[in-house]
Amino acid sequence: MPDLRAILAFYQAIAFFSATGALAGEARCCAWREHEAMVQAFLSPVERSTIQFLSKEDRAVRLRKGETRFRTWEAANPDIVDFLKAKAENLAYAPQASDLMREVETHVRHRPLPAKDRPAREEAPSASKNNRKLV
Repeated sequence: MPDLRAILAFYQAIAFFSATGALAGEARCCAWREHEAMVQAFLSPVERSTIQFLSKEDRAVRLRKGETRFRTWEAANPDIVDFLKAKAENLAYAPQASDLMREVETHVRHRPLPAKDRPAREEAPSASKNNRKLV
């Protein structure tokens, strides 16, 4: 039995990024962490335990094996896939998800610009100039 929570998390990440305006391919790219965790769930325990020691090329081959197993499982279980995708969309569009999206958008909008892009600051008048007494 595959790890349904990992699959649900992957589908939910895709739905979340789609809700923020990403196209289907972009949403899959944005959900790469969830995708990799889900693909690794389709590897055997021995395959998972040695993946960190593999070269970049061998790791890609191993992950492709997990991806193939996932696609095979998806094709064999369309009813479960439909159920998980519907649940993922409900979770992505739930009120708490929209609160999270607003929070992310606010953070992105209000994060400070890199130093090179910031406008030059005007120097504030010094306190001694403001506190001069007129005689």
